[in-house]
Amino acid sequence: MIYLIYGNQRDRVLVRSKEIIDKALATKSGALHFKFSAEGFEKAKFEELIAGRSLFAEKVVVLCDGLMFDAEISVYLSKKIGEISESDNIFVFREEKLNKSFLDLFKKSEAKIEEFSIVENKKGYAGAREVKLRAGYEGFNIFSFTDALGARDKKLAWVLYQKALRAGFPAEEIFWKAVWLFRNLILASGINKDQKDLVSKLKISPYTFDNSRKFLKNYTEPVLLDKYKKLVDIYHQFRRGIVESDVAIEQFILNL
Repeated sequence: MIYLIYGNQRDRVLVRSKEIIDKALATKSGALHFKFSAEGFEKAKFEELIAGRSLFAEKVVVLCDGLMFDAEISVYLSKKIGEISESDNIFVFREEKLNKSFLDLFKKSEAKIEEFSIVENKKGYAGAREVKLRAGYEGFNIFSFTDALGARDKKLAWVLYQKALRAGFPAEEIFWKAVWLFRNLILASGINKDQKDLVSKLKISPYTFDNSRKFLKNYTEPVLLDKYKKLVDIYHQFRRGIVESDVAIEQFILNL
């Protein structure tokens, strides 16, 4: 059984996922609770729990915290989602951002899905998490920023980053746009065959795929993976309150 709790209202996502886990543990006498995050993710242990094997309990509740954020783990999980849905154990996925392709995979697996997001559909809003553009910036396109990142033009990227902030984009939303770009670059790069095979399965648009391929000349494979790893590190630093989001993103841009 799969639960998916996601959205940009982090506090509500945390509360709701905890409610589900607590109720499952209370209902299943002697059930155990495991947590997996991107850091130190163990495939072998995870697959044991998918198979329903535990030496100490008949039922296990597994919290998967932010796993779909990691490019490599998300590719792995997208292949396993059918097996997870058929497992006797309970899997609770907790995510902040989830692209449509991954969301569709969860829907096909008949997961119980709850979203906690603030989205306002009014004129003047734009972006994955819709952002009200300030007066004078209605024509600003956030994807000009991601194109500058793809071109590895740090000066232009910095200028457009500052413009995005002035236009009304929160620093964290700009961060997720950078994550979106580098994830697409990795998928388009064919760094491993599994990722390349998933391009069609995950329904990445031909334009996004071709655009990503165009940008690959600006990044060697080691550099591309290093940049994505830095974004993952920034994400964890955000969550722990170690760095200010706007400063961390600016430093990332200046070190392209």
